[in-house]
Amino acid sequence: MFNFLGNKNKYNTLKYRLIVGITNKDIICQIAYARIEDNYIVSSAYAHELLRYDVKLGLTNYTAAYCTGTTDVTGDEFENEPVDGEKHPFRCYLGVGLARTTTDAKVLSALKDAVDGGLDIPHSTRHFPALKEENSDLYAKQFSCFVKAGIEPSSFEALYKAVHAVIRADPSPSSPKKADTVKSKW
Repeated sequence: MFNFLGNKNKYNTLKYRLIVGITNKDIICQIAYARIEDNYIVSSAYAHELLRYDVKLGLTNYTAAYCTGTTDVTGDEFENEPVDGEKHPFRCYLGVGLARTTTDAKVLSALKDAVDGGLDIPHSTRHFPALKEENSDLYAKQFSCFVKAGIEPSSFEALYKAVHAVIRADPSPSSPKKADTVKSKW
């Protein structure tokens, strides 16, 4: 006989989700939990926030998804082995909606960096892409906007390493600038 009922002593225990959304112009990472009445967002990060870290191009590519996963969490590197005397990492589950989780998916890039940032998310590393030899036509097509902007392919890795260092130093979201408005009475 199977026991389909949960533990009776864990009332109102929240299950947090890392929700990753990919749109045509943005990548969204949110940590949320569900209640009967609504979903509550605890934290969120957007790829357009990378403009603050001097990333002006490629805000929807694989690397931007990795950076967006970084800005959503703050923490130390997560190890699969529990360490005695330390707090357990924050546990949440990946929520991708209708996105496919195939190898080289942008959703998994955000997952990988959230795990690197300190979240405990159950996952398998077999879907993370390995370095592949690219042909020159695909390479030219993929990085044409960076070449036009004056960013050399050899400095591309150094650019994102610098961005990761700045994000890990201060991952707090920027406060929105409020325009000076004059209230008028009618």
